[in-house]
Amino acid sequence: MTGEETEAQSGPKLKFKRSRRLAKMPPGQARRQGAIAALAFTSFGDRDLAVAFLNTHHASLDARPLDVASESSEGFDQVSRLINEQAG
Repeated sequence: MTGEETEAQSGPKLKFKRSRRLAKMPPGQARRQGAIAALAFTSFGDRDLAVAFLNTHHASLDARPLDVASESSEGFDQVSRLINEQAG
């Protein structure tokens, strides 16, 4: 069996480059993101509704709720109030 036959039988060898390491999210931001996701999941009572709410641009915030809540404590409070109003 030649090298070409072996490659044809097993397919070409793929080489993968290591991807660049992404910057880690600061701990406070990660904590707020997890907390707002948990609040949305429990308040809406439906995972898909919560995910849609958090990831869809909201006019009153002029941004995605997840981004606003993650950025600061004030943003977290603003999105928390919005969740409570909408999940009512």
